[in-house]
Amino acid sequence: MVVNDKRSPPLGKEDVIKILLMGPANAGKSELGSRLEEIFNGERKAYEGGYETSKRNPTSVGRNSSVDKDHKKEASVYKPTPGVAFYKFSLRKTGTNKHEHELEFVHWELGGQERYQNLWSIWWAGARGVIVVLDSCKTSDDNYLKEARRILDIIETKIKKPYIICANKQDLQTAIPAHELRKRLQLWTRPSYLGTFPISALSGENVKKVLLRFLSSIGFNFL
Repeated sequence: MVVNDKRSPPLGKEDVIKILLMGPANAGKSELGSRLEEIFNGERKAYEGGYETSKRNPTSVGRNSSVDKDHKKEASVYKPTPGVAFYKFSLRKTGTNKHEHELEFVHWELGGQERYQNLWSIWWAGARGVIVVLDSCKTSDDNYLKEARRILDIIETKIKKPYIICANKQDLQTAIPAHELRKRLQLWTRPSYLGTFPISALSGENVKKVLLRFLSSIGFNFL
């Protein structure tokens, strides 16, 4: 299914596709943004012969969690993202050397910042869609599900853009399958919802595939 947002102007050459990264704290949003930059900047270098794309601002970005050496077990240290984080990279339309889009991912934390609600509209202005990142290992907790539903309500009632859910940390043994997460959140009742997909931002599993599928569903086909 392709969602065409009539309120968004058509894109031309080298225009920006703005996507929001949202989700509860420590879900892996910063890790996902970093992984996307790593994947697509690396591909760009491969066909542009060393071309460097813009990197995220190190003063505004923090890793949401740290991991141990074997990349399987989460460490206990939690470092929330301060303020707003931006991730940028470019994608080229299949079959052409000229038409490119720059993707900008905007990530900010909603938890504990309700007093700044009057500023939220600044960050989602011009967004084409939303990627919601959830920690698959925590979705059996009622409080976590309550926070996830709160964020989905904001997307449905205020942002009003199509969104997908990434069931992150699927590389961990305690992760709940994406289909079970969809069932627990009763996502079929939400009109802007496009799908739930299993990923591991840390290992990169399914990350590229899910992003391209999401872009295609909102009208930008890079497959």
